[in-house]
Amino acid sequence: MKYLSVFILTILISATLVELASPALAQSPSTGTLRGQVTEPSGAVVANATVAILTSGGPTHSVSTTRSGNYEIGNLAPGKYTVTAWKEQYGTQSQDVTISGSETKTLNFVFKVLPYAF
Repeated sequence: MKYLSVFILTILISATLVELASPALAQSPSTGTLRGQVTEPSGAVVANATVAILTSGGPTHSVSTTRSGNYEIGNLAPGKYTVTAWKEQYGTQSQDVTISGSETKTLNFVFKVLPYAF
């Protein structure tokens, strides 16, 4: 788990640096938005989970879920993306999504409860 935490932290730092260095990321009519909610099997929301969009050759977009488990990532060029949600207590889940034009797409995650290691 420690290595996964370091990996996620590296992604977040890289994403922040890329976004700060790229003024061209302003919302334009041809970019889309991805939003959704992260929950556990009981339906309880998962706050402060990391949701990241990993793109080949492009910037990484990442956010933390709100107290109500919601997230939103904008300024996405049309294309296919792999979206990953991570929270230490629940592990990682990934889903693929395609954004077309200026659409807003919803992608929810339901974490599985991980067994405790003794």
